Amino acid sequence: MPYLIGVMLFPPVMAVALWRARVVPLWAMLVVIGGSASFAVFAGPWWVTVVWGVALLAGFSPAVRLALRGTSRAVPTAEPVGVTG
Repeated sequence: MPYLIGVMLFPPVMAVALWRARVVPLWAMLVVIGGSASFAVFAGPWWVTVVWGVALLAGFSPAVRLALRGTSRAVPTAEPVGVTG
């Protein structure tokens, strides 16, 4: 049972973490959360698993694309006050 709970809870938690890190856009996070919620509510029929898989692929694709490209989209931070360079 703990394994199944972890499998269902990991994708939404990861999507929120990637969104907060500004790796994926808001729509991607919402797609993953929506797909996971539909899987949790309607689990059973084969089409629910397909919808969940498509949602995970679509939601995590921006993060995969960024990782394969190897560039950082991190937001530049301001230098601390009093530091000259």
